[in-house]
Amino acid sequence: MLLQTQRGSFVKSRANVFILVAVLVLVFLGIILFRTRSRSTERKREAEYQAVVATYSRDLRPGATREDVEEYIRRRGAQPERDQQPLPPITNDIVVRLGEDPSPWYCSRQVAYLLLKFDDADTYRGASLKPELQDCM
Repeated sequence: MLLQTQRGSFVKSRANVFILVAVLVLVFLGIILFRTRSRSTERKREAEYQAVVATYSRDLRPGATREDVEEYIRRRGAQPERDQQPLPPITNDIVVRLGEDPSPWYCSRQVAYLLLKFDDADTYRGASLKPELQDCM
C-alpha cells in the first residue's frame, strides 16, 4: 500500500510538472506573439507619420510665411499649435498633433506631432516628426 501511494504521488507530481511546463510555454509564446504584433503596429504607425511629414515637406517650401503655413494646415483639416517645449531655447515653431502612441509605464501618454520649424524672421524652414512623452513621473 505504501509503495502504491508513493507511486501515485510520483505520477501526480510528473503530471503537475508537465502542466506547469505547458502553461509556461503558452505564456512565453503569447508574449512573443504580442511583442511581434506590437512592433508591426509601431512600424506601420511610424510609416504613416513619416508620410505626413513627407507630404508637408513636399507641399510647403522653405521661406513660406507663417500665415501661409497656418492656412495650409487648416485647409488640411488640422489645427496649428505653438510648440510649447518647457526648456530653452524657446522657439516660434508650430506643431500639429498626428496621434497618440502607447507610452512607457512611467508616462501617461506619448503624442506624435508634426513639427514645422520657423526661423527668427518667421519664415518656414522645414518639417520633422516630434514624439513627446507627457505626464511623466
